[in-house]
Amino acid sequence: MVVGVSRSQASETDDTPAASVDAVSARPARGSGFPLTMAVPGHPLRLVSYACGRNSQRKLGDMGLTVGVALAVVSAEAGGPLIVALRGTRVGVSMGLAHKIMVVEAKEG
Repeated sequence: MVVGVSRSQASETDDTPAASVDAVSARPARGSGFPLTMAVPGHPLRLVSYACGRNSQRKLGDMGLTVGVALAVVSAEAGGPLIVALRGTRVGVSMGLAHKIMVVEAKEG
């Protein structure tokens, strides 16, 4: 992909199809999963990627929210943090940061 141009310009000048990685940030595109804020409480999930900067990724990693971890939303009250259960504990994540965490539904069993 051509560096220094937008994704739409790159697809016009490059014969390869648009990749699933954002050319500017080298992060997985939002098409891989959905934001944690859209998850239904109680359903099993798996974290697949972050759409945030290094400092936020470090903070999430320190809280145990790493790529591949199984988790479930416990509560998502309006105006408060999103409570997530993972690895035998619960952590609170701000709605703004939770919107940048991409998850997929985990298969039970």
